[in-house]
Amino acid sequence: MSAWHHLGQGLLLGCGLGLMYSLLRPFRPRWLGDLLFLIALFWTWLYLGFGLCEGDLRTAYTLSLVAGIFLWNYLFGSILHPFFSAFWKYFFQTLHYFLRPVKKILKKIGNFLFFLFASSKKWVTIECNHRLSKWAENRRNTHAQPFPSDPTGLSPQLPVFEDPGAGHHFGFHCCAGSTSGNRVKL
Repeated sequence: MSAWHHLGQGLLLGCGLGLMYSLLRPFRPRWLGDLLFLIALFWTWLYLGFGLCEGDLRTAYTLSLVAGIFLWNYLFGSILHPFFSAFWKYFFQTLHYFLRPVKKILKKIGNFLFFLFASSKKWVTIECNHRLSKWAENRRNTHAQPFPSDPTGLSPQLPVFEDPGAGHHFGFHCCAGSTSGNRVKL
C-alpha cells in the first residue's frame, strides 16, 4: 500500500477519535472522560502503526491521526456538542431514575446498620463498665481479706531496695504495697 493510503487511514481513524472526544467532552467527571480518550488514542495509534501500516511507524502517520482529531473537532465538534451534552444529561437522569429504588433500599440498610452499630457500641460500653466494676470489686475484696498464712491479718511486705541516689526517682516502685516510696534506678 502507498503512503497516501496510510495517511488517509490515519486521518479517518483520527476523525473517529475526534467523534469519541466530542462524545466524552461533556462527560463528568472530566478526568474519567480524558482517561478513556487517552486509552482509546493509545490503542488506535498501535492499531494504525502495527495493524494497518504493518509496523511501518512514521511520524507523518501519527500526525495524520492527530490532524483527523483536530479536523473533526473543527468541522463537527461545535455542532454536535449540544447533542452530546443532552445525551449525557438524559443518560444520567435515566440512570438516576432506575437507581432510585436501589438507593432507597441501601438507605434503609444503612439506617439499620447505623442503629445496630450504635446500639452495639452501647452494649460494649455497658459490658466493659460492668467488667471493670466487677474487677475493681474483686480487687478490693481480695486486698481487704487477710492472707491465709498471716495470722495477724496484715499483708506481708516485700523487701524494699534502697536507692543510693535518693534525690532522683527515675525508676519504679519495687514493692507494690510499699509505703516508704523508695525507688530503684534502672
